[in-house]
Amino acid sequence: MVNNRAMKLLDRYKEMSPLPDVGDFIFLFVIYLALFVLPNMLFADGSTGWHLVAGEYILTMGAVPYTDLISYTQADKAWVAYEWFFDAFIALLNNLGGTNLIAVVLVSVIGFIFLYIYDRARQANCNIAVASFLVVVAILVSAMHWLARPHLFEYVGLLVFVHFLWRFYRKEINSKTLFAVLIPTMIFWTNSHPSFALGIVVAGIYLTVIAGQMFFSADENVRKESRQRSLILIALIGTLSLSTLVNPYGIKLHLYILSYLEGQEILKATNEYMSPVFHGGLHATCLEILFVAFIAGLSMKRRIDTPTLLLCLAFGHASLASVRNMPVFAMVATPVIAYLLGKDETPASEGTEDSENSIKSKNLVLSKIIKTAKEFDEQEKLCKMHLMPMVVSLVLVIAGLNGGSLAGIKILNSGFDEKSMPVTTLDYLRDNNLLKKRGFNYDNWGGYISYKLKTRVFIDDRADFYGHKLYYDYSRVMATGEGWENTLSSFAVDWILFPKDSDLARALAKHKDWRLVKSDQASSLFIKKLD
Repeated sequence: MVNNRAMKLLDRYKEMSPLPDVGDFIFLFVIYLALFVLPNMLFADGSTGWHLVAGEYILTMGAVPYTDLISYTQADKAWVAYEWFFDAFIALLNNLGGTNLIAVVLVSVIGFIFLYIYDRARQANCNIAVASFLVVVAILVSAMHWLARPHLFEYVGLLVFVHFLWRFYRKEINSKTLFAVLIPTMIFWTNSHPSFALGIVVAGIYLTVIAGQMFFSADENVRKESRQRSLILIALIGTLSLSTLVNPYGIKLHLYILSYLEGQEILKATNEYMSPVFHGGLHATCLEILFVAFIAGLSMKRRIDTPTLLLCLAFGHASLASVRNMPVFAMVATPVIAYLLGKDETPASEGTEDSENSIKSKNLVLSKIIKTAKEFDEQEKLCKMHLMPMVVSLVLVIAGLNGGSLAGIKILNSGFDEKSMPVTTLDYLRDNNLLKKRGFNYDNWGGYISYKLKTRVFIDDRADFYGHKLYYDYSRVMATGEGWENTLSSFAVDWILFPKDSDLARALAKHKDWRLVKSDQASSLFIKKLD
C-alpha cells in the first residue's frame, strides 16, 4: 500500500509544472503588502517587546522564567510564560537578523497559509476567479491581526487539526497518520499559544458526529464502523490532553490559563476581544462578504459534511463575538465556501461538446474565450510546485540575515514604527539617568520600553497579569477619571511617558506638578517638578 501511494505521488509530481499558479501570486501579494507597502504592520503592537524580553531570557538562561521579567510593580509575582516557544523563536531570529528577519519569517508563514487555502479552493474545483476573490477577501479580513505575536502559530495548529481530522473523517488517512501528525502539533501548539484547547474542541466535534452515527444510523455496518472510529477519536482526545502536559510548567500552565480566563471583565474591555463593528470598515466588510458567500453556497447543489458545517458555524459565531477570531473564521471557512461555490467535474462526453457547439454557433468569439479559459484552468491546476514562493522566501531570509540588504541595496525596513512608538523620548530617559527612577507608562508600550531600555516598567499590556485593582487604578489615571491625581500620587513615580494626544498628556501639560521635557511623533515625556 505504501509503495502504491508513493507511486501515485510520484506520478502526480511528474505531471506538475514548475510555472507559478495564481496562488503563488497571492503569496507575493501577502509579501508585498506586509513587507513593502506596510513594512511596520507586524510591529504595530508593543506586545512584541515583552515577547522578545522573555525570549532573550530563555536563550540566555536556558530556562523559562517563573516570575515576572517586565514590571517593577509585580517583580516577584509568579508568571507562566505560556508562549515561551514563540518568544524564544523570535528572540533567536532577532539575534540573527533583527526585526527584518522576524518580519520575513512570520510574513512567509502567513503567505504559505493563504497559498494552502487557495490550493484547497482549487482542489474543490472552484473557478480561478472565484477562488482568487475569496482568498483575497480572507486575506483582508485577517490582515487586521497580522502582528509579530504568537497567535500566528495558533493559525498553523488549528489548520493542521481541521485538515487532518477532515481527511480522517473522509477515510483518506488512517489512525496512525492522524496520531503521528496531531500529537506533535499539539505539543508545538501548547508551548506556543494558550488556544491549544481548540484542537481538542475540533476533535470533539468530529467525535460527536461519528458517535451520533453509531447511535442513530439504521445501517448495522455503519454503526459498527462508527463505534471503532469513535474509540479512535476518544483515544486521540485522551492522548492530546496528556500531551498538553509536555511543557516546562506542567499542570501549572493549565491552571494559569484558567486564572487568565477568569479575568473576563478586563479582557472584554480590550479592543481585540470586542465584537466587530459593521460600519463600513474594510475588515468587517470583508467578513460580511464571507458570510454572504457562505450562506449563498449553502443554497447551491453541493453539500458539506456535518462536522465541517458545525466548525464553520462555531468559528462564525466566534468571529462575531470577538475581533481577534475574525481571521480564524476566514481561514477555516474560505476553503469550505470555495467548495460550495465550485462545480462537480463531469466527463467531457456528457453534454460538453453539445454545449460548446451551441455556443460556437451563436458566438465564435465567446466560444474561443470559454475554450481558452477552460484550458488555462486545467493548466493552472498542474502548476503546484510553488517554486516561486520558496525562492522568494529564501531570498528575503538572506536579506534579513544581511541587515535587510541584498547586494548592498536596502530592500527591507521592518520594525517598530516611530509614528506609533516612543523613540527620542526613550533616548532622553536613557541619557538623563531617569531609568533609575520609577516611571509610569502607557500599557501598550510597556513591553517595547522594557525591550529597548533593558529595564522594568510600571505596566505592560498583559492586563490579565496585573490584577483588577492595579489595572483599574492605571485606567483611572490614563482616562483622567475622578480621583486620578490622588491615584497617580499614590504610585510615587518620577516620570510619565504617554501618547502625546492622550487625555493624560493633555492634563499633565497644564498640571502644576509636572513638566514636559521631551516629545516625539508618538509620545510625550513628563518629569515631576522638584519642590
